[in-house]
Amino acid sequence: MNRPYLLPVIATLIAGSGATGSMLAAAETPFVGPAATAMGGSSVAIADDALAQYHNPAFFGFMGRTPDTPVAPEGENGTAPEHARADRRDLGDRRFSLNYVDVNMGGQLLGNLGTLVSQLNDINTDALENASSLTAQDIKDITTLAASLSSIDDPGNLALLDANAGASIQIGSIGVGLRSFGMAQAYVDDVDLQNLGLDFANGAALGNEIASTAASDPGYTPGSLQVLSNDQATELGGSLGGNAAAVQYIDHQLQQGLADGTITPDQIDETIATLTAIGNATGTGGSLDQNTTLLVASGIGLFEIPVSYGYAFNDNLSIGITGKLLMGRVYGGAARVFDDDFEDAFSDITDNSKETTTATFDLGVAYRVGQFQLGARGTNLTKPEFDGPQVSVDSNGNGTIEPGEQFTVDTITLDPQLTIGGAWIPWSNLVLTLEGDLLEASTVSEFYDTRYIRGGLEWDALDVLALRGGAYMNTANSDAPLVITGGVGLDLYLLQVDLAAAVSPGDTAEFDGDEYPEVFRVSLGVKSVF
Repeated sequence: MNRPYLLPVIATLIAGSGATGSMLAAAETPFVGPAATAMGGSSVAIADDALAQYHNPAFFGFMGRTPDTPVAPEGENGTAPEHARADRRDLGDRRFSLNYVDVNMGGQLLGNLGTLVSQLNDINTDALENASSLTAQDIKDITTLAASLSSIDDPGNLALLDANAGASIQIGSIGVGLRSFGMAQAYVDDVDLQNLGLDFANGAALGNEIASTAASDPGYTPGSLQVLSNDQATELGGSLGGNAAAVQYIDHQLQQGLADGTITPDQIDETIATLTAIGNATGTGGSLDQNTTLLVASGIGLFEIPVSYGYAFNDNLSIGITGKLLMGRVYGGAARVFDDDFEDAFSDITDNSKETTTATFDLGVAYRVGQFQLGARGTNLTKPEFDGPQVSVDSNGNGTIEPGEQFTVDTITLDPQLTIGGAWIPWSNLVLTLEGDLLEASTVSEFYDTRYIRGGLEWDALDVLALRGGAYMNTANSDAPLVITGGVGLDLYLLQVDLAAAVSPGDTAEFDGDEYPEVFRVSLGVKSVF
């Protein structure tokens, strides 16, 4: 029952699948647009094209607007000096912009989920379950299985994925668009430590087999216990028929696991408890193929139509609103990790869904003076909700859906968020930004909330090239890493192409034996500005 598809199942969640689990509460405001993404996600104080619908609709009020009388003495060219102009981004000349398409994809592999799933994926559980004799590698696999199951359902072990794509148009102070979003999570839930038995008559027979394997292992020399305490050795030995040689060999395998990193020190106590459970379950009929441990995924797909309007009172102050029609579908499904039909259970996950249509709105305000721009934005202010579907999961594997195996996925709420920020524009070709969220927002996972602080810069190095960089951090989660962002913008006369990427350089997660950034994001966009 070696499952090479455990890993791609998690990866395919980016396509918008979702799954069961009673913990599905809210969805955060996503990153939109490659220029903003490249600048650490900061945009509330520098929106300057059709994507102001999401960044700050108040800036629509400045677009295509004839400036008031200059507030500073005229320069030699008959305009206000560069250092005194309020419209330092030339939004008054922005009569029309068309965002043909932009795509943004990102994810976070948190905790040890990638490592633990990889370890489970590498274990041939079919061979363990049906073995009449055990090799040294089999016993190592048993200890690795116990270690993985003992901690894989910890709240911090989580995969979060999101994607969005859209198009929009700005004509003067009005913006209209289309956009789709997908957000999903994956985690392991309800770890079953009862049905772990192997194909031996009882725990004593399993203990005898382990002792026999130890005696034939040329790389093992019996000695004193290195990992197990006396109490732990007594407890484990009780599940293996009191076989001291078997206990010593498992102690050796635990020591090897600590040395090669497949077991961590903080897993030891739970790993020993799980190994004890395996011994107790052997011969009782509670075999691995009856194990009810679930791999859970959950998510929402959204399609929205935003319509925006901005009104400028003068050169300095503007307000804006974006009304959004939302069509959302919550998905649900789960499968037993040790089920032979695991892959099939996920293939029809999109059948478990429920659709809701609703509406909400965003508000924005922008203020400009000299070299500075200030912005504030409130999103999803009506707190729209999307109902979850009813889901059935054959968690006990008996082929029949029983009353306790039918439940409704919780409602997903789009949490309101208030963001404030500023931009310093010392020269027309250089912008520095800083912004932060005022509220803590939930995500599609109850285990992970967000409240970002973001900053970035943009330098128009050449007439055809803009260089961007920045960083952001989730201050709502103490374990969240610093994420570094960067990107470029290419002005190809009638078209502008923007690229962006983000990674957590010092924080990595293991997935299928390889190291990846714990947080990653990529974005691409094509637009025209007139």
